[in-house]
Amino acid sequence: MAVGKAGQRRFVRRPSKAVRGGIAKGSQLLGNWPGVANFFRNFNKTVSHNIQVSSLVVAQQIRSDIVTGIRDSAPGGKAFAPNHPFTIAMKGSSRPLIDQGDLVGNVTIRPMGFATFIGILRGTYKGKAGGDQIDLVNIATLQENGFTIKVTDKMRKYLAAHGLFLRKETTELVVPPRPFIKPVFDQWKDRAPVVFMSGLSKELGASG
Repeated sequence: MAVGKAGQRRFVRRPSKAVRGGIAKGSQLLGNWPGVANFFRNFNKTVSHNIQVSSLVVAQQIRSDIVTGIRDSAPGGKAFAPNHPFTIAMKGSSRPLIDQGDLVGNVTIRPMGFATFIGILRGTYKGKAGGDQIDLVNIATLQENGFTIKVTDKMRKYLAAHGLFLRKETTELVVPPRPFIKPVFDQWKDRAPVVFMSGLSKELGASG
């Protein structure tokens, strides 16, 4: 139906009988229109799935770099501060953050809608059930940021018994930061969107 204006008079022109049904007489739809309709019905679901898949691919690569960085003592290409000689003697190893493998073995990825968590999940414990347990998130936070320990008389005696004699004026022990997540995230900051979009393009192409 067309609505027009002639001078000051309005008029309504009815469509011809041939096109009142929406398609002119004698015409037909060409192509796979049912398929097109089905594509658009599933479009949002397909795109959402492909976004999650592409996000997961990036997360897996970042996790791999974090784990490799811990094992090589240089996540993101930034070397850890070396262990103190006393720590090396007590552990029997000079590799920071590697003891029983609790930390490196619990670097986790978890899909969260269109995002993906990468890191240590809260509620992951080191130690035996029913005994002294430490949440690995707390250990990871201390390693990431560094921390200080106030020297007590009991600690002073313990260290002395194991061959480390502190000066009287030493009241704190400083454990330097050994970040293993942030350096890798910084390294991926510009790369992640590129890898994500490349993966998403491939996924959409495969889905199409």
